[in-house]
Amino acid sequence: MLALRISIVDQKRAKAREKKRSFWFRYGLDFILFGLGCYGLFHFHQKLNTLLSLEKSGVNWGMDPFLFVYPFLFLAGFGLILLRLYPFTLRIIYQMGKGRWSPPFYSSLLQVSRRNQPYQLLMLFLILTVGTGIFSTSAGRTLNDNMEEQIWYQNGSEIILSQHWTVDPASLQEEAEKVIYIEPPYSAYDKINGIESSARVFSKEEVSFWTEEGNGKAQLMGIVTDEFGKTSWMKNRLLPYHFYEYLNVMAADPYAVLISETMAGKLNISTGDKIEAGWAGTERLSLTVYGIVPYFPTFNPKFTDGKEASEESMLIVGHLQTIQDGLGVEPYDVWVNLEEGANKQSFFNQLTESDIHLVSYKDTEAQIIESRNDPFR
Repeated sequence: MLALRISIVDQKRAKAREKKRSFWFRYGLDFILFGLGCYGLFHFHQKLNTLLSLEKSGVNWGMDPFLFVYPFLFLAGFGLILLRLYPFTLRIIYQMGKGRWSPPFYSSLLQVSRRNQPYQLLMLFLILTVGTGIFSTSAGRTLNDNMEEQIWYQNGSEIILSQHWTVDPASLQEEAEKVIYIEPPYSAYDKINGIESSARVFSKEEVSFWTEEGNGKAQLMGIVTDEFGKTSWMKNRLLPYHFYEYLNVMAADPYAVLISETMAGKLNISTGDKIEAGWAGTERLSLTVYGIVPYFPTFNPKFTDGKEASEESMLIVGHLQTIQDGLGVEPYDVWVNLEEGANKQSFFNQLTESDIHLVSYKDTEAQIIESRNDPFR
């Protein structure tokens, strides 16, 4: 009896409009998925802040598999919300051009707005495909950039040369107090074509230091501030101020040094305090703290090879000439940046022709290429 009240025209018209809503709209699945995606973003930032506050890079926290699920939930929820809103958007478009739309466009608007269920799965598939592609591209680019920046930071410049140093034969005798090295002429690098900038960088591990609060072991770096600023690579966001600001402050005093935050925090050292440094066979060299830095090229404050994960590395950065005059001359590396388009093979050939004998070298760009081609990265 109820069916008699509905004519064939009414039945066809109702079928054409398809007012029956999908189950994800009836039960609010779109908002649930979108909420889970937003919670995943909150959970990610919360875990990241926890790891940064603990500062324990040596602890294996494991991989959270939900970090790969949350983006998909967010995209699915966001896509379903768009599908919920797009009929209203079509109505707005229809009202904006009502009476002016061409017959084909008017017919398309009616068909899509009245019979949208056949297109929902297709539109959701397109949204997920495009969204997942954008997310994967962004994630891949971020991973590649982080890996390349990590290599640049670990090396410090484009090419790092470790040159062979000769030893004074007299210092090898038993009565000699320490080994005396003969420094090779640094001016030889001025004759090599293709070098944009170069810097002498001395680095020595396990150097003793003394303060009013105690003593310990730290890495000692000796640099020439002008050379180092032109040659070294440093990411600006790692420091409170620009990298050059610290070098400019340090350049004002030959006995000025920069120390790491790990050292300042452990021994309660502040700017302006005096520290002494030295190693076996040398006298203590008095230095003044002019700045405190969380990071510095090649320096990892969390841990180094051979140390426990709970131990923190400490760093002292001073003037190379002051260290050589006060503690002694020891081998240092030469950091080099080549001019754009310079041929590296020609560069190394010129080193051989200039009688610059290398013990080892690092090529940052070659390491980056090797990293990009590593299938297990």
